[in-house]
Amino acid sequence: RIPDIDPWHESIRHLIHRTEPLVCSTLPPLTRITGHTLQLIHANAHLYGGEKSFHCCYQEISRRDAEKFDSKVDDIFSVGQCIPFVDTVNLTSEQQFIMVKCVIPRLWKNKEVYTNLHAVVPLRKDVKEKLQDNLTPDRQRMSVLIVGIDSISRLNLIRTMPKTVDWLQKMGWVEMKGYNKIDDNTFPNVMAILTGMNYTQVRNECMFTNKNPIDECPFIWKNFSEQGYVTAYGEDEPVIGTFNYQKTGFFKTPTDYYLRPFMLAAEKNTVLKRQDGLKICLGPTLSTDHIYK
Repeated sequence: RIPDIDPWHESIRHLIHRTEPLVCSTLPPLTRITGHTLQLIHANAHLYGGEKSFHCCYQEISRRDAEKFDSKVDDIFSVGQCIPFVDTVNLTSEQQFIMVKCVIPRLWKNKEVYTNLHAVVPLRKDVKEKLQDNLTPDRQRMSVLIVGIDSISRLNLIRTMPKTVDWLQKMGWVEMKGYNKIDDNTFPNVMAILTGMNYTQVRNECMFTNKNPIDECPFIWKNFSEQGYVTAYGEDEPVIGTFNYQKTGFFKTPTDYYLRPFMLAAEKNTVLKRQDGLKICLGPTLSTDHIYK
């Protein structure tokens, strides 16, 4: 029988302590996305020196798909030309990731006063066609969301996220008290959930070595895509990502919307704040806000 352990048992109580959250920025953001429009927040401009003192521009970030196999393709992203703007910009249906930079011009070197990134979910032409082909009034379907939080056991979830636990219980979610990991580290446990395969099966059937891309594995999002679903995958800490740490990752973009190039660009172009070795803040924004918002 599986023991029902008290999350607050006295034997571990001395190990539990509260950590104050990091503050990414003491200033409110200078830009935001509304719908599919990039906006400069004029009401906050004076906090950055005033609109007459700085100039802003935006750049598109995209993944660079390769025609021939390249083991580094999942680590490469492109940054477009920085286009000046002073108020609002209506983004195209193909623009998904945007980086904004604002600087105060100086004789020798411009002073950077604001850098932030925004991710949007545009209704691209290919996605629109997919929806039109598969969604009809008599074929309404439930959306499916899979959220994974690394290093959080059920007991630690109860201790550290009581409001979330309370909401899940009130909403009648099923609590799998007997669920457990099948191996060490993130990769084999995530693969079990997303493909139904253990580590040995993955090695024998779809990723023979770490130099092989992981595209051929039977990810569950492929099943949903075949049924007309729009798919997406996002993860923080891209350098040590589930499918990329000491591995090749994906050769082709795996889902309709794929956040990895955005997160790579954010880590490279913003001031990072770390806690316990993890990059908590990407410039003025929490990395988790980029994922969940």
